[in-house]
Amino acid sequence: MNNPTIKILQRKDYQKNDNTFPIVLRLTIARKPKLYNLHISVPLSHWDQNKTIVKKVNPNYIKYNNIIKNASIRAEEIVYKYNIENKQLTFNEFDSLYNGKSNNDSFYTFWENQIELFKGSMKEGTLRSYKAQLSKLRVFKSELQFNGLELSFILNYEKHLLLNINNCKNTVSGSMKSFKAMINRAIKLGYIKENPFKNYVVKPIVGKREFLTRDELYRLENFYKTSKELTEGEKNVLKVFLFCCYTGLRYGDMKNLKYSNINNNMIEIQMEKTDGHVRIPLTKQSLDLIGNSNQTHFKNQKLMNVYTNQYMNRLVRTLVKKAGINKNITNHCARHTFATLALSLNIPIDLIQKLLGQKDIKTTQIYVHYYKNHLY
Repeated sequence: MNNPTIKILQRKDYQKNDNTFPIVLRLTIARKPKLYNLHISVPLSHWDQNKTIVKKVNPNYIKYNNIIKNASIRAEEIVYKYNIENKQLTFNEFDSLYNGKSNNDSFYTFWENQIELFKGSMKEGTLRSYKAQLSKLRVFKSELQFNGLELSFILNYEKHLLLNINNCKNTVSGSMKSFKAMINRAIKLGYIKENPFKNYVVKPIVGKREFLTRDELYRLENFYKTSKELTEGEKNVLKVFLFCCYTGLRYGDMKNLKYSNINNNMIEIQMEKTDGHVRIPLTKQSLDLIGNSNQTHFKNQKLMNVYTNQYMNRLVRTLVKKAGINKNITNHCARHTFATLALSLNIPIDLIQKLLGQKDIKTTQIYVHYYKNHLY
């Protein structure tokens, strides 16, 4: 079976009165092509066929390239769906789906296909989050069609998250944000016309940024070094958590950290979340946790054995309390601890921003608020 192919191109055989040439989407099935008008027309010199984009010289290049991108994604999603189900796509079926006429199709299938399309262009952590949110939505309703997406459904889902599974307001906000993002994508691709989120406002809640004080951090480190009750797994979790407290690394960056990322007692990495390049000096405490990081035969190995985020969070909460610290500490609190500890040492806020790899200094300044309102 010949798989259908999609290509964006400029029709050089059809010149309009204003000396422009139309951009079209070409679908080929069993060597038979069909063109779909994107209602874009530009001069030959404004089109880059290698990148399949309108060049910046065109005043409408942003608008046009968005139209092209959305059309490509919509078409590729349809082709992918038929390929993965091992079905033969016809032009009539493609026309129906491409023009958004199948309003009864599964919203969950659309969500799954979008995740597949995102692979390679989206962070693994973001993909995992989209998958988790889809699973959570399926628990509430096992199947959901596009024509079932209404404001009443959204409000009932929000109520379910708050009352039935006891999600905090900030967790609910994150779930609704992912839900809304996928709805917006469906709208752009022509699957639905009326936005069910039109009269619903996603309100993010600024949560409390819990952290360990300097004395609490030292107490936890002493517990790690001296406790004879810790299992090998618990000791490993504490080692990872303490290392993050002294370096400010996020879970995803810590999980991917290799010996090769350490040179001259300095961590050098490309951060997973922001793509920013950061250099973090290793303190004596962090060096003690990893031992000799300069052994050449270790270079391609992971620095530490990092368990799943959920498992880490569960154990960190338990172990912190065993150490006599009465705080609700999660794995990410290590990053908050690093930031507030740096502030207590009078490290300039702009340097802390660079060490954390944060693009906006306003994000870093949130730590100043918490530091000033808590005794360190």
